[in-house]
Amino acid sequence: MFKIRKKIFPEKGYESCEKEYERFLENNQKLIPKAFFTMFHHDYFHDGIIKIKKIDLNHNELLVDIDCPNFTDKNGTYVDIEFSCRFSHVYSFSLTPELIAKSKSDPVFRRSIFLQCEIGTLVDPRTAQSLIMKCLSSDDRVFYISLIFKNCELYPKDPEQFRRLKSREKIHLE
Repeated sequence: MFKIRKKIFPEKGYESCEKEYERFLENNQKLIPKAFFTMFHHDYFHDGIIKIKKIDLNHNELLVDIDCPNFTDKNGTYVDIEFSCRFSHVYSFSLTPELIAKSKSDPVFRRSIFLQCEIGTLVDPRTAQSLIMKCLSSDDRVFYISLIFKNCELYPKDPEQFRRLKSREKIHLE
C-alpha cells in the first residue's frame, strides 16, 4: 500500500496527505532520475494499460509495457503512446494482494489498468529508487505492484514516431 497517500492520518484528509507527498517529492526531486520523476510523479500513465512482460529473478529485472494516454495533439485530442519500462537491479518486487499467476494469461499480466502511483517512499532515494503502482486487473481486482530498484529505463515503443511527433510539436503531456 502507499506510504504517504493512503490517508495515514484520516482525520487530516486526502488533501493533507497529498501536500505531504508533494513536500516529500520536492525535497527529494534531485535524487530521482528525471524521466522517472516526470512520467510517474504526475501519474501521466494513469488510466493506461499496464502489461507485465517479464519478471527475471535471475537478472533482477522487471519489464513492463505501459500506455500513456495523457498526451494531447495540437487539437486537444488525446494520443495514446506506449512505453517500455525496464527496471534493473530490482531488490524487491511484490504484488499485493498476492496475485502472482502460474501463467502470463492471468489478467494481472494481460491488460491491467494503471490507476495511480507513489514514488520514492519505500526507501531513502539516496540508496535506491522505489515505486508503488495501484492497478486494476481486467477482472476488477485492485492490486499494488511495489518495487525497489536501482535503475529505470523508460522509452517509447516506437521511438521514431514519438520523436517525430515531439519535434513537430504535434503532442504534449496534458
